[in-house]
Amino acid sequence: MPQTTQSPLHQSLCDHFGCHSLKRVIESPEFAHAFNDSVQPTFCTKCGAEGDDLEPDVTGVRCDECGENAVAALSMLLIMGELG
Repeated sequence: MPQTTQSPLHQSLCDHFGCHSLKRVIESPEFAHAFNDSVQPTFCTKCGAEGDDLEPDVTGVRCDECGENAVAALSMLLIMGELG
C-alpha cells in the first residue's frame, strides 16, 4: 500500500493535537475546544510552523520560521479550506 505524505501544515496540526491523521484532529475534543476559544493556535500554511495563540480571525501574519505572510488561526484555516 502506498504511503501518503502529509503536508507540513497537516503534520503540525497532528503533532499539536496528538493525533495521527487530520481526520482524527478534526474529530478530537481538543480541536473543538481550541476552535471555540477566544484565542486559537496558529499555523503557517507554507511551512507548517506553529505560531502564537491569536484571535480566531487572524490570517496573513508573518511566519517566524519561513518569513512568509502565511500564518493563520485555526478557524481561518478551516474557512480557507486548508483542513480538508
